[in-house]
Amino acid sequence: MNNRRYITLLIALSLLFIIQSTGNALESSNPAPIPFQPNPFLSLTPNPVTSTIKIDGRLERTWQEGVSFGNFTEYEPAESRQSLVDTRGYITYDNENLYISFICFDPNIEQLRANYSDRDQIYEDDWVCVSIDPYHDYQRAYQFYSNARGIQGDELWQSNGTTDQSYDLVFKTDATIAVDHWAMEMQIPFTSLRFPDNDLQNWAIHFTRYYPREQQYRFSWMPITANNSSFMAQAGELKLTIPKMDADTQTFEILPYTIATQNNFRVDDASAANFGKWSWDQPDGRAGVGIKYGFSSNLIADFTYNPDFSQIESDAGTIDVNFPFAVFFEEKRPFFQEGSDIYAVDQFTRGIVLDQFVTLFYSRSINNPLVAGKISGKFGNVQMGYTTAYDQNTPFLIPFEGRTAVIPSDKKSMTNVFRARYDVNQQSSIGVFASNRAVRDGGMNSVTALDAVVRLNEQYKFLALAALTHTEEPNAPEFDPYLGDETLHIFDRERTAKFDGESFYGYILRTKIQRESRHWLYAFAYQDISPGFRADNGFITMGSYRNYEGSVSYAFRWDEHPFLTSIEPRMTLWRKYNYDNIVKDTGIVPSIVFRFRQQTNLSISGWLFNRENLRGKQFDDAREIWGYIQTNKWKTFSPFIYAKIGREINRRGVEGDPNNPFKLLPNLRYNYGFTWKPTARMTWEANYQSYRLWKEFRKDKVAAQRIIRNTFSYQFTRQMSVRLIGEFNNTNYHDSYLSERINQKTFAVDPLVSYKLNAFSVFYLGAHFGAQNNMYLDWNEVRLQDQSVYLKFQYLFETL
Repeated sequence: MNNRRYITLLIALSLLFIIQSTGNALESSNPAPIPFQPNPFLSLTPNPVTSTIKIDGRLERTWQEGVSFGNFTEYEPAESRQSLVDTRGYITYDNENLYISFICFDPNIEQLRANYSDRDQIYEDDWVCVSIDPYHDYQRAYQFYSNARGIQGDELWQSNGTTDQSYDLVFKTDATIAVDHWAMEMQIPFTSLRFPDNDLQNWAIHFTRYYPREQQYRFSWMPITANNSSFMAQAGELKLTIPKMDADTQTFEILPYTIATQNNFRVDDASAANFGKWSWDQPDGRAGVGIKYGFSSNLIADFTYNPDFSQIESDAGTIDVNFPFAVFFEEKRPFFQEGSDIYAVDQFTRGIVLDQFVTLFYSRSINNPLVAGKISGKFGNVQMGYTTAYDQNTPFLIPFEGRTAVIPSDKKSMTNVFRARYDVNQQSSIGVFASNRAVRDGGMNSVTALDAVVRLNEQYKFLALAALTHTEEPNAPEFDPYLGDETLHIFDRERTAKFDGESFYGYILRTKIQRESRHWLYAFAYQDISPGFRADNGFITMGSYRNYEGSVSYAFRWDEHPFLTSIEPRMTLWRKYNYDNIVKDTGIVPSIVFRFRQQTNLSISGWLFNRENLRGKQFDDAREIWGYIQTNKWKTFSPFIYAKIGREINRRGVEGDPNNPFKLLPNLRYNYGFTWKPTARMTWEANYQSYRLWKEFRKDKVAAQRIIRNTFSYQFTRQMSVRLIGEFNNTNYHDSYLSERINQKTFAVDPLVSYKLNAFSVFYLGAHFGAQNNMYLDWNEVRLQDQSVYLKFQYLFETL
């Protein structure tokens, strides 16, 4: 019995010693930290909510019926690192809408960047984004943004890595700001999305957050690496059960508009007082309607009659005094947004300069349609689109070897465009494109093309394009001043540049290969555009050349450097031949980009070698250097400056004209400006551009242009705002054909009051005041020349 007691006592003392020793060890040492682990691939399967969710930025208990997401990972500037701040959220749905909420914690909420602004003007603020790929093929994705004020942004992501910011979607958001976080609620109608016509849905989805502080931090729910060139291929998964559309639930939208205008303008008259008199037009009214019908969730038809394709905000002026090529402007008209991605032929490739000059379908070539319609959809792996339009003012854009002829006209035309693409595996595809534009008074152009995109692995991509065109010119001698007296050798036959009824064919061949990763980026391309290649519904600025091009860059990156995040040197080179096998252009351009902490970037580039043959004359050693610096360090003030200096060809020069010499001349170009937000509701954007070309540096000016543009805006609520734009443009050059100096001055002021319920239901009250000089009437002062006021109302009616 005593032995048992001794044994029991011994065991008890031993246990006490072990416990005491363990306690001392715990007190004397810290536990090893648990390393951060990014989320593995996750699939979300939320249950439908049983009660209504009110979108007001205040999360109610109903959200807990959905599924949660969190544990965000940093993917810029570092990768696979735990995010600096916590981000959580919920996702759920009902029969009509998808609901997403975010809770964005911030220990320094006073540093939050949250402004009231117009739609799509939030990308310098803190924001969250939901990216949805309903077909789970990584070809395209809808992106829904909101800042901490509930202001919306939306884009269409495309598999080449670019985004279309002009794309507009209907959805609801609201947000609230607390002492240590901000919260956002979002409601996305299923009618805003195109998805497979199935009950069971399997979508790719990303949740991301932008956190601009010392650096431009980006966090994501699914880990993202730049070593995979596809953003959406790294997304998570969302599984839903949505009832298929039947005859009673098909989408039907009506978008009527009405606009009233009053215009008056000064009729030039040198003998009259003030060089003219005012002419008053009768008040004018106009109405039209757009109709959208969803046969199913993946097949949509659009029709519009007498559409209002006017732009509320005019295109900003550009320096073009020594730029003899057409200027590309983004599409801003809503009708062309539905299914716009399908018409993209031969995707943009980072690092390749020639991508800027070839677009087979440029929707702004349909200038002023009376009636237009289109149908777009996706069936399994096949996506298709068809657009037809009757244009009342048909423009012509004619590419030549060293310039573009841009011809406005009042000719009527009929346009038909068809595109189909078969998606193979993930982000590979083969497609066909066909377009035809027939001018009513004679003249026709057709394009037939095949293209392919092959994604070889996560970093390599191969692209190819082949297109054949047939052109029948109109007989239009009134366009001779635009076209000139050039001759073209098309398939060994001599053709004139004029519109004189000639018929001919042309082609384009193009191949590219690209490697894109976190550190390395290189691309190589070959392009062949024959002299007869024209795409009247496209955007082609140059023709008659064969071009070889390559670009290589490497990014040195640091996660903890005291003032740098990356240094990215790049080398780009190309060699261009015309169809007489003459070397037209050879260039080698080294560049380097410094990305600093405090959201500041500096880039420097220059010509290491530049030799060009223009209009039969050889130009060697046209050296220039240019640089750009921009910073978003401050919450309220973001300045930038660009400068370029060196020697360039006077492309509008004439041989033998001492006032406009066709030579290499010294030049200076600079552009600077800022965005200032003195309050969360007020924004001032200022921009000054200047260009100078001299016979000698800063002596004997040959050409000059300067543009001053200011935009003031005030956002009263998320829906209502006022905006004022003022722009002055002064162009000065010598016209060799008129043998006189041209000094053009224009000034415009555009006030606007806007009320937007969503991207399509809008009310505008605006005006335009235009002024200019008229040197031909010895009228060199800028005087008011035209003025107008307009009232527009447009409302989107949706039915199911």
